Amino acid sequence: MKFIYFLLSLVAALFILQGCETEVDLNADYRSTTVVYGLLDPIQDTQWIKINRTFLGEGNNLDYALIRDSSEYKWDEFNSIRVHAIEDGEIVATFNLQEKEISSKSINGIFYGPVQTVYYFPTPSGLIAERSYRLEIDFKERQDVSAETELVAPSQISFLNASGLQVRSIPLVQRTSDISFEYKTFTGNINPDESAPIYEVALRLYLTERTYTDATHTILISERPLTLEYRLGSFNSNDINSLGRIPFAINGENIFQYIGASLNSDDNIVYQIGEFDPTDTPFEGTVAMELVAYAGGEELFTYNQVNSPTTGIIQERPTYTNINNGLGLLSSRTAIRLKDIPMTVIDPSLTANTSNLLALRYSEYTSNINFCDPGAEATEFIPVCQ
Repeated sequence: MKFIYFLLSLVAALFILQGCETEVDLNADYRSTTVVYGLLDPIQDTQWIKINRTFLGEGNNLDYALIRDSSEYKWDEFNSIRVHAIEDGEIVATFNLQEKEISSKSINGIFYGPVQTVYYFPTPSGLIAERSYRLEIDFKERQDVSAETELVAPSQISFLNASGLQVRSIPLVQRTSDISFEYKTFTGNINPDESAPIYEVALRLYLTERTYTDATHTILISERPLTLEYRLGSFNSNDINSLGRIPFAINGENIFQYIGASLNSDDNIVYQIGEFDPTDTPFEGTVAMELVAYAGGEELFTYNQVNSPTTGIIQERPTYTNINNGLGLLSSRTAIRLKDIPMTVIDPSLTANTSNLLALRYSEYTSNINFCDPGAEATEFIPVCQ
C-alpha cells in the first residue's frame, strides 16, 4: 500500500549522513509524524482509512519496524476520528470511525504483519458525490491531523464505442469461414468527468470452472466462479481527444492469448462461458464480459504524477501530501462497470454474430481448453453446458 512507501522513505532518510562529521546522532531532532492513507469510494457500503506514524528508536530501525506498536497508534490515544460531509461550506453529516484488526498484511515486507489495525465507517447508502469530505483526527496529546477531498462522480462516467454510442458488444474477431477468423482491434472511449482525471481500464471475462472425475464430464467434483481481468492501460485527462473522450483499444489476439494462458488445458475441466440471459435484447444470449474503468480523484492523480519513475538527470522529487500536520493522501476512487456484455456481437442488421465463440473453439491459444455455452447459441462450435 502507498502508506508503506511513505514510512519506508522516511525511515531510509534517517540513514543519510549530514555533512562531514565522523559521529552522527541519527536520533537527533526527530519528531514522529502521522501518516494517513485513504481513498473514499462513493458507491461502497464501507470506507477504509489507514492511520500510522513514523518512528525512531535507539539501534537498528529495521528491528523497530517489526514491532507493531512502533508504527500503530493505540485507540486510547485519540479523542475521536471523524469524517464530516461538507455541503455549501456547512457540515451536513458526521461519521465516527471505528478501529478494526485485520490479518491480510503481507509478512514478507520490513513492517509488522500479518495483523494490522485499520479504521472504517459504514456508508450503507454510499456517499454523495456532490459533497466534499473532511477527515479530522483529534489526538489527546499530539497535534491534530486533518484532510479534505472531493469525490469522483461515477454516474457521469460512461463507455462509448467508436460511433459515440454506449458499448453494446465487443467484436474481438471477424469470421472469414465456417471455422476460420481473423483478429480485430475494438476501439472504445471513456466519456470522462472532471471529478476523475485518472483512469485504468480493464476487460473482464467471467466463467465458471467445473472439475469432473474424468473426461466424460458426468460426475462433478467441484465448481467455482472465475473472473479474468485484462488491463487495457492507464489514462488521464491529458489523453482527452477533441471530442472530449479518452480512447482505448482492445486487441483481440492479446485477449485470446491471455485467456489461453490463464485457463487449464485439462480433459477433466470445463469452463462455462458467463451466464445465459433470456431477457437480453434484441435476442436471447450468453453474457460473459464487462468493461471496468477504475477512476481516481484529483489528489490521487497528483500523487501518482509526483511519485512516477524519474527518467531525467535530476532524481530529486518533491513530497506530495494533502494531509495537514501529517503525511499521506486522502482522495477518492471508484469503479465504473458496464456489465453483461454478450459474447455474441450485435451488428447493424440486429443479427447474432458468433465469431467470438468461434475463436474460443479454434484459436491457437484456446483450442485445447474445454468450454461450454449455457445459452446454446453456438452449438456447432461449443457444446451446451450440462
